[in-house]
Amino acid sequence: MIKKGRIRQSALYRALLRLAKLLKIKGSRKSRNSNLRNFIEIVRKSDELLTKKHLFLDQNFKIETLAREIGTNRTYLSRSIRYIKKENFAGYINGKRVEYAKSIICKSASCSTCGKAEPTMSTEDFAIAAGFGSKRSFVRCFKESEGVTPSQYRNHMSYYQ
Repeated sequence: MIKKGRIRQSALYRALLRLAKLLKIKGSRKSRNSNLRNFIEIVRKSDELLTKKHLFLDQNFKIETLAREIGTNRTYLSRSIRYIKKENFAGYINGKRVEYAKSIICKSASCSTCGKAEPTMSTEDFAIAAGFGSKRSFVRCFKESEGVTPSQYRNHMSYYQ
């Protein structure tokens, strides 16, 4: 580490990075609890706002839009979602979209069994209605979340209604 009486810069830089990481981990208990409360509050506000306004139905929905609505910045919002929900922003929004798609699939399935002459929606229609950009991404996210494709889910729902 010491070379000709001077400390090599790269070794010093690595040591400072390690120290900075340790200091972030070893924060005071009060500040960690305060951050946790703030993270929980931000995620609660975002859940509430997304449930009320259905902002996620816009295909071009961005984290900046949600952060502006909540009154925080995008970095703090992203960090809060990662810490509380254990997923990134895209996964969080796609989860909301899948839940919304499930609700409209259930409504569609109940309408088809009650005898009304409403035309059935295609998978692509469900994808667009739920805010997904494409049918492919919708089916992938839906199957990842529910374990079945949207068509299988719809068939299952219409069978039991």
